[in-house]
Amino acid sequence: MMKNMTSVIFIDSAVSNYETLLQGVVSNIQTYVIQPEQDGVAQITQILSQHCGVESVHIVSHGAPGRVYLGNSELSYETLNHYAEQLINWTDALSANAQLLLYGCEVAQTEVGREFVHRLSEMTGAVVAASDDRTGNAALGGDWELEVSTGNLTEKLVFIPATLAAYDAVLAVPSLVKNINPTGGSSPAELININGTLYFVANDGTNGLELWKSDRTTAGTILLKDINTTAGSGSLPAELLNINSTLYFVADDGTNGLELWKSDGTAAGTILLKDINTTAGSGSSAAELTNVNNTLYFVANDGTNGLELWKSDGTAAGTVLVKDINIILGSGSSVAELTDVNGTLYFVADNAANGLELWKSDGTAAGTMMVADINMTGGSSAAELTDVNGTLYFVADDGTNGLELWKSDGTAAGTMMVKDINTTAGSGSSAAELIDVNGTLYFVADDGTNGKELWKSDGTAAGTMMVKDINTTGSSSAAELTDVNGTLYFVADNGTSGLELWKSDGSTAGTVLVKDINPMGGSSPTELTNINGTLYFVADNGTNGKELWKSDGTAAGTMMVTDINMTGSSSPSDLTDVNGTLYFFADDGTNGKELWTLPPNQAPTDLTLSATKVDENVVAGTVIGTFNTTDPDQDTKHIYTLVSGTGDTDNSAFIIEGNSLKIKASPDFETKSAYKIRVRTTDPGGLFYDKQLTVDVNDLNDTIPIQTTVTTSFFVKISEDSLSIKSKVKADKVKISIKVKEHKFKNACEIGVYTVDDAEGRINGIAPGAAGYIEAALERAKVLFSSIANSPNGFSTTDLTNLLQFNSNANLKFFLVRNSSIEAVLTKKTAITDVLFSSSENFQLETSEDEGFFLKWKGSFNSTSSEFEQLTLKINTTDEDLPLGTDLQGKPECELIDLRQVSVNTKVKAEFFVNREAAFNNFVGFYQISDDKGGIDTNGDGTIDLRPGDAGYIKAAVKGRIAGIDLKVNNQAAANFSSSFQGGLLFAPFIIVNGTPDDMSDDDDDDTSGDDLKVYFPFLNGNSDKVDHIRLLGSNIFGFEDQAGGGDRDFNDLIVKASLSIQTNVTVA
Repeated sequence: MMKNMTSVIFIDSAVSNYETLLQGVVSNIQTYVIQPEQDGVAQITQILSQHCGVESVHIVSHGAPGRVYLGNSELSYETLNHYAEQLINWTDALSANAQLLLYGCEVAQTEVGREFVHRLSEMTGAVVAASDDRTGNAALGGDWELEVSTGNLTEKLVFIPATLAAYDAVLAVPSLVKNINPTGGSSPAELININGTLYFVANDGTNGLELWKSDRTTAGTILLKDINTTAGSGSLPAELLNINSTLYFVADDGTNGLELWKSDGTAAGTILLKDINTTAGSGSSAAELTNVNNTLYFVANDGTNGLELWKSDGTAAGTVLVKDINIILGSGSSVAELTDVNGTLYFVADNAANGLELWKSDGTAAGTMMVADINMTGGSSAAELTDVNGTLYFVADDGTNGLELWKSDGTAAGTMMVKDINTTAGSGSSAAELIDVNGTLYFVADDGTNGKELWKSDGTAAGTMMVKDINTTGSSSAAELTDVNGTLYFVADNGTSGLELWKSDGSTAGTVLVKDINPMGGSSPTELTNINGTLYFVADNGTNGKELWKSDGTAAGTMMVTDINMTGSSSPSDLTDVNGTLYFFADDGTNGKELWTLPPNQAPTDLTLSATKVDENVVAGTVIGTFNTTDPDQDTKHIYTLVSGTGDTDNSAFIIEGNSLKIKASPDFETKSAYKIRVRTTDPGGLFYDKQLTVDVNDLNDTIPIQTTVTTSFFVKISEDSLSIKSKVKADKVKISIKVKEHKFKNACEIGVYTVDDAEGRINGIAPGAAGYIEAALERAKVLFSSIANSPNGFSTTDLTNLLQFNSNANLKFFLVRNSSIEAVLTKKTAITDVLFSSSENFQLETSEDEGFFLKWKGSFNSTSSEFEQLTLKINTTDEDLPLGTDLQGKPECELIDLRQVSVNTKVKAEFFVNREAAFNNFVGFYQISDDKGGIDTNGDGTIDLRPGDAGYIKAAVKGRIAGIDLKVNNQAAANFSSSFQGGLLFAPFIIVNGTPDDMSDDDDDDTSGDDLKVYFPFLNGNSDKVDHIRLLGSNIFGFEDQAGGGDRDFNDLIVKASLSIQTNVTVA
């Protein structure tokens, strides 16, 4: 039955102290509570479906600009379309002049917020009102006015004035979860996440410090158990640890002293695990709780043996002393620094004979032993135990060198000092703050010269080095080292800005100040925490006190989240990630230190353009395509902008209107065949995603006469390591020919060329050696070819030739990737330091009147030889036509044959020349792909069905191989094959290692491990080991590597050279 109600109010249960607001609703208004684990919009829709003639709907929830948080969902500008059908249904319940009032903080703030209010009004037909500032307690900067509305408001507030005056929170994010202690702060601590529930310690003013849990709602934030029932005493829970969804901790019940407890999240399931020290009231002082393969290890004193190593399986019987390391009665071994390394427990202990040294344990007494007696004269004080890829790193004093960096593989022989960083006898570098970032150890150390600075180590003395001398006049006091998705963030003082936020990619140039937050003397950031790839921290900007901040690694993206305490510092602490939601403790100046939360805003993850090709000669202003964003938050509206950075070469040629990309001037293929742009999509919360896009120009048949005269072109040497290529025909393309003249490299280096803007080598204003230069250069790079170490019989490196085309007046510089490739660098499989750019130290550019220019490389990256004899290339301008099929060759992962410029009805003759230098009997074939990323259209409907790396891709590629191209040859032999390709299509090679397509059974799948055939492609994602197996050796010359992981990287296991020509008078039916 439909209910005719004048006013309805919805209160979200996540609102702080929502019960107070419930009790303060004036009479005769129907009130509903939005449940936290359900879609709040759906709850409102279902309830309104039972009403009619409603004149006003009041929604009380947390808010932010352009959004309100309802249950486990959000109604926002971005989700309006998603909820459109439900919102339109609301009109059935509303009267003709209905009003919709939104009480969340700052909902109508910003342009996005105001647009949200207007669109919601259009969809519901109601007058919508919302706040553009804080809503709630006046002392916290709030009020109860709704400053923005789409029409005249006649409805008054629906709460008793005394309730609003007494309400002690604001409806903002971050928000107070619960005022646990109404008399002055609950002193919460020890936050831990177990399956999405937050456990912590708090004092409600009655029971003392006890164990609590929270589901992020006020009602769901409860005392788990009053363990110590003595009024006001508290059990002082500590050392909270999750093992297999069971919470282990230490507590004092007032009878047994500090002992080991466990909890399943219920009061009944929160129990004393074992009274280890049975002396009444003494307690075992259990500590250092550590999980090793789901066994709990800890330190405890049973009253007899002193503090020793214990373990537990979660039962009283299974809670036992591992070993009495110090057998002197009652002394204890001072066990500490418990650390899990690949299932072995490492720790520090004193057996009374050797002092504090490094120990390990497998959980048995016999398997608990000292690893090494590092300091033979009195204990090494080992500390800072840190696991990096299964190697234990730590700090120790051997009695000679002072506290230095050490490592251990668990054996005495394998326990060694990594490097004596401070060589002053006995001084030590006091290494500290050890952290693993992508397999590299970072730490802080003092070498005795530069003070405490940031260091890194790969485990070798040579690879242990200072990252950067940040403070050149003293110590930078680097601290708070934190890994955020592979970038190291930390706090340091450069001697000018004070302690501020820094980041590092491990290089000197890439170690930079993120932002000078407090220009008056350092913001002293603390509590650095990674939440979904965003860094949250606490900082003082000199105006607002210590407040919650966040950063995306840029100065612009480093900002205060909100000023929680308007009159001082809220001093947030214990920042903790619970399934992407940030929990922390803070003091808002009214309620004391309490539990707060910040719901997550996730950044966009991808950006696509609906079309990436445009016909030449279209009119200026033509729409190329429309942008679309992939966003975990299901946002449907984003702001698109052209931004500077890698790949922004042609940004100035386009404009963006809404989500449409338009070209400013009519494109001409003969002048420019492709444009590169960099686009950013930004969500309403300020998070963004950048992507480099290429817009290709389609070559149409121009009506102008074909140029029949030979183009004359020439080189001009503009610096010691760069050339400019010129043409006497205005705006013409110029082609160059590169041939190998001499080759002595012992590995497969990839040689490339890239264009620069001037004789100094700058790219978009970035000078060689500056931050971002390598990335910018590789973005413009083309592969000339890869060198090979050993030529198979019948193949000469002088057969390696390549032709490339550039615009006239292009400035060319050259580079070499040591024993790897461009794509491996771009995908971070190869270190960026392995890219060697041409310079006077490693490269010579010689001129020959008869033969043009010679590019000559020195022996190695670190060679001291003055001779440039390892690789010599001959480079000339040429009027030769580019070989058929080579249009894409030179781009990363584009060892392809591109015949899309040939009529689809034309047959292309293919002559293959095959050489082999391999033990395996390998097979090479070609298959048709739909784009240069390797996509396969399996059913011919014009849509890509499989991408490299997808399940079924290998079978589809091999099954769809071109019939008649079956390339095999005996070891150290050569063979010729003849076949053909169909014009108008794109083809990629593949290699089957030690097999043929006939060996691939129906049982073989795309996991190419074990006994399955190994099949490799030009596309790294398509290869099981994600490394190169096919290299471009020249125009239509492909080198193959057959060993997993790249093997010996010689790319001569099979060499296939293709000579292509159009067959006249032959068409494909």
